[in-house]
Order: sequence, then structure tokens, then C-alpha cells
Amino acid sequence: MKLFVSDIDHTLYDPIKKSIHQKNVDALIALQQQGIKVALATGRIAAGAYHVAKLVELDKFDGYIIASNGAQILHYDHGELKEIHAQRIDRKIIFELLDLAKLFNCDFACEQDGYMVANAYNRGIEYDLTLANIDVLISKTRVEEYIKADSLKCQFTGDEENMIKLHANLPDSSGCEFFEHGAMFIDAASVGINKAIGIDVVCEHIGIDFSDVAAIGDADNDIAMLKKAAISAAVSNAKEEVLSIVDHVVPSVEAAGVAEFAKMFLTV
Repeated sequence: MKLFVSDIDHTLYDPIKKSIHQKNVDALIALQQQGIKVALATGRIAAGAYHVAKLVELDKFDGYIIASNGAQILHYDHGELKEIHAQRIDRKIIFELLDLAKLFNCDFACEQDGYMVANAYNRGIEYDLTLANIDVLISKTRVEEYIKADSLKCQFTGDEENMIKLHANLPDSSGCEFFEHGAMFIDAASVGINKAIGIDVVCEHIGIDFSDVAAIGDADNDIAMLKKAAISAAVSNAKEEVLSIVDHVVPSVEAAGVAEFAKMFLTV
């Protein structure tokens, strides 16, 4: 195995304890010490993954961040973080998504040059601010003025009833891919984007293919990469659909399941 890919939230990172189990940290560092590359694949924008990447020493071992569900790929090149791929949502489409959010009384946020712009403070924004260390600009009445560029990621948030209505009306021809996170969150990325596509970019950069990839996750946005990985795993707290497709089910995020999966590839 030459590349080990881990989702962050609810897989590597425990949002209840607001921390990463030390066994997970030690295991990812040990993999890299043995020459196995590590990539973090997340729905967060890249800024929300930096502190996790530092904790598991990706900067010391030339690791990778697959951010925004695969829309942006970053590589630590001798400690310097460089973007090697990015695919953004056109600014015109962002405004169409914002109008859709307003139509169904849902909140809206989008990435702008490394931070998030939002029209409301909600659970998603609270998570970005307090747990993911992402900067957020909030404007309830003038959010359009702060959307000045194409975006790596947009997000809808709202109560379950409104989100069900919005989900049923997501346009097939919007030029976007949509990823659900429970009943109250939907992410949007540029069409054709998912974490598996992000891993493809990393594999090409390293000079390997999916037969050299192990991946672990817990949610819908992990399914594409788990299906393509040579060896896949899910933490036991994963969604049932995810548990049903993987090769291995390991202990929960609380019990350092990532470390248990990593042990399969460590030599004593």
C-alpha cells in the first residue's frame, strides 16, 4: 500500500470530544515514517484541514489535503503547501444556488479565497468557526456583495422540512454535484467532483493508481472513494450505506478506528 486516505470529521476527528485520538495521530505518523503517503480527504475547505494536517505531520512527509469534497488538492512540497488542482463553481451558478436557498428558506454559505461567506449564523457556521478553525464572514442582508469570485464549495443549511423541499428541487443541470450531510446540510461542488476524483489527482501526482490506495470514511461523500480504493474501511459509527460497501469495519472514531485500520499496513 502506497497511499492511505482518511476522511476527517467523524472518522479521524471526534467532534464530540473536539479532538483527534492520539492513537490515530501516532498511526498516521508511523505510516509516513514507513514511506506510505497520507492524504486527508474532507468536505471542509482547505483552511479547516490545516491544523489536522500539521498534527499528523503531513508537512514533514510531503502529504496531501483533498479539500472541499475533492474540488481542491494541496500538496506539502518540502514543507511548502502548494495547490496542484482546483475546480470551482462559476460565480453565476453561486448566485443561482443562493436564490434557491432563499426560495426554500434555507441558509447559504460559499467559499471565497480560503474563507466562508454566509448569510446566517447556524450549526454549520458554528462548526466551521469553533471546531474547524475556518474564518467566516456573515452578512444577513448583503451577502451578494461579498461573493466576488468562483467558489470551491457552497453549502445549504436549514431545518429538516425545508431541506427536504430544497433537496427535491435541486436542479440536475446546475453544473454542480451535491452531497448530503445528515438531514440539515447539503454541500455543492463543481460537476464531476468527488473525493475519488481527488484521489485520482493525488495518485497521478505520486505515480501510482487505485490498486495502491487504502481509504477510510463514514459518510455519503466518502462512498465514491471507498468503492474505488483497493482496501476500504469504515468506522463503526458510519452510516449504514457506508458500512455495507467496505472491506473492513473498525472501531468508532471515539475508539481510534483509523489507527486500527492503519495497523494493517504497518510493519513491526
